[in-house]
Formats: sequence, structure tokens, C-alpha cells
Amino acid sequence: MKWRGECFSRFGAVQNLPLKTPHEEILSLLRPGSRVLDIGAGAHKPFQKAVMSVTSFYYCLDTDPDGTFDFRSFSEIPGGLSFDLAIANQVLEHVAVPDALDLVEKTFLKLSNGGKLVVTVPNVLVVGSNVPANSVKELVALMKAKPEDFKYASSGVGSTQHIAGEGFDIAAGVKSVHVPYKGSAQAHLD
Repeated sequence: MKWRGECFSRFGAVQNLPLKTPHEEILSLLRPGSRVLDIGAGAHKPFQKAVMSVTSFYYCLDTDPDGTFDFRSFSEIPGGLSFDLAIANQVLEHVAVPDALDLVEKTFLKLSNGGKLVVTVPNVLVVGSNVPANSVKELVALMKAKPEDFKYASSGVGSTQHIAGEGFDIAAGVKSVHVPYKGSAQAHLD
């Protein structure tokens, strides 16, 4: 919660959206008896305690050699086991796009009927010094006044930056221009 408070106090909220922390979102999706797969759980398994407060069916999948996990790959998950909720907390940004797509596909194959996948990725909004905005609220007002003036870069179509940019546009009710690059290094140079 600290990160959210710091971000909001410094930059403001995007039209005061009712944002939830990952823990809050996950808890809102759980029911007693839910089967949960925590993908990329990490050695410390930060969601385990929250999940176990609602259901005892917590499974974790990770390749970290320093951790103890139920599974080290999708192939180790028994054929008849499916999950009501899968969590991929800050995982996809650590793998190449084809591997991320493969991970998502394998996850969906293990979800029960009506199962859900919660994915989080870290992102930050950076605005050039030539943009006269000191808050998200001011930026959104500028974008609404001059929609053709605002572009954002990403490391490619379908990347987390692209999805976050489109999500920002939808949430703020604006339209900016997506400029895809072949990797984040090129995007940072421009």
C-alpha cells in the first residue's frame, strides 16, 4: 500500500479510479475451496498467507533454486488438477514475449471453467520535461485538449507497456498514439 500512497500523493489518481492492490483483487476473487496457482511465487511466496486465509488449496510454481515449490514447470501439474485462480505477479516482464505467451496459454489450459488469471506488471508513467503537467490530472486535461500531440513508446505491440498505455487511455478517456519499437532500448533512446 505504501507505493500507492506515495504515487497518489505525488502525482494524483487517474480520475480517482477505485484501484485495488493485488492482494485486495486476489482476495475478492477467492471463495472457500478455491484452488489457486501462484506462478512465479518466489521463495517468499508473498500471496500465500492471503490466499490461505480463504482457502487451503494454494499451489505454487517457480523455478527459483532457492525456494520450495509444488511445481517447477507446468508439465509437473497432474492432468486432473485445475485452478479457479492463477496469479502471475510480476512474472511476464522477466521473460521474452514468446515465452510469456506460452506461459499464458499453459495457464489458461489449467484453469477450471470460469477460472481467472490475475497478472501484474510494474509500470511507471514518465512525461517529458517539455510537457507542462505536474500531475496525472493535469496530463489528462492536456491530452483531452490536444489529443493529437501525445504519443507513447513501447517495446512492441502486445508488450506490457503497450497494454498499460491502452489501459491508461481507456481509464482516462483519452486517445494517444502508440509508437512500437523492437525492444525497450530503442524506445528509451527516443
